[in-house]
Amino acid sequence: MALNATLDRHPDIVAKILESTKRQQVESNIPSFENGLKEFLALRLNEKTYADSTLEIINANCDKYIEKWRDIYCSEITLNMLATFLKEQTPFQAEKHRSLLIDIWKYFVANGWTSQNIAEKTLKPIRPKKTRQRHSNESIAIIREICPDWLKLAIDLALHSIQRRGDLIALQRTAVNIKENTMTVLQHESLNYDKPIFIEVDMHPELAETVIKCIESSFRLRCPYLIATRPERITEHNRIAKLHPFAVTEDHVTKQFQKYRDLSEVYDHLQPRQRPSFHD
Repeated sequence: MALNATLDRHPDIVAKILESTKRQQVESNIPSFENGLKEFLALRLNEKTYADSTLEIINANCDKYIEKWRDIYCSEITLNMLATFLKEQTPFQAEKHRSLLIDIWKYFVANGWTSQNIAEKTLKPIRPKKTRQRHSNESIAIIREICPDWLKLAIDLALHSIQRRGDLIALQRTAVNIKENTMTVLQHESLNYDKPIFIEVDMHPELAETVIKCIESSFRLRCPYLIATRPERITEHNRIAKLHPFAVTEDHVTKQFQKYRDLSEVYDHLQPRQRPSFHD
């Protein structure tokens, strides 16, 4: 009788109960997922120093979460929802998403918006085994033969300096000390450290010869970067993405190497995913 009196014999009893539940959640200060996530981003991300590229990925991923769970209360998102979302991703993407979701739910739990970190209960994604094969000296020589001059220099610089692709494209002429026969490389993975790491490389003859050729090429192009080329056209996007109009991006190096590797036909016996890259 008391229940009937409260519900006033309204035909849509379910709607009234759900409405009542929502009112209780609002009263208990449990935010919607979107509002909770925005608070997490505003407060927590300021405590850590991220590279711009990492921040861009985090924000893009958070936009996906908001699109999916925008108006659902933090306490109403289930383990099944997260598990289903992670299953829709590639193993590499799922690994990144899971790590970020665990951090987000830690914040939710700490604020009392949910009782447990359900993201930690999801299965760790298993990355497929690396299938790419290794280069051989003979294959590299054949690929290099048909490459444009700037890419030949990039290949030689990579082989003789053993530095990462990102560190190579950022090398400037000022990093080279001809008198001391050294080259100073900033490890870009350390940019967010309190003290970024610089490595001074003693240049053996093959590296020194390559670096001199790079310097001569960059002088001709009036570009401060050791790896440089004059593009066929300079778009607004390129101006924003590049360190200098004649500098190259990491992505461009990778794709151009892939192009000439396949044109050389040295790895035609391998599946595309098995063919070694510029990084290799």
